[in-house]
Amino acid sequence: MNLIDATKSYADQMEAIGIVKEWMKKSDKPNERLNRLAYLLQQMILRINNLEYHLDDLKFINEHIIDKKNKEILKLRSQKWTQEKN
Repeated sequence: MNLIDATKSYADQMEAIGIVKEWMKKSDKPNERLNRLAYLLQQMILRINNLEYHLDDLKFINEHIIDKKNKEILKLRSQKWTQEKN
């Protein structure tokens, strides 16, 4: 996930929490359903953030695997070219 998408995701998450907080403030009495919704949103946000970190890690690892594979291919091609030349 690039920085722009991560920033948009974070902004959306904070907006959702802000909306629930506004509803809670406007409520004339404690509302268990709003409290539960706030808790669920918080848990979803934590899970989303965790998944985004894992995705970034996987992308990073994948880039290194591809780089290593490409280097090995170049090495093998070079060896083959050297053998054919001799």
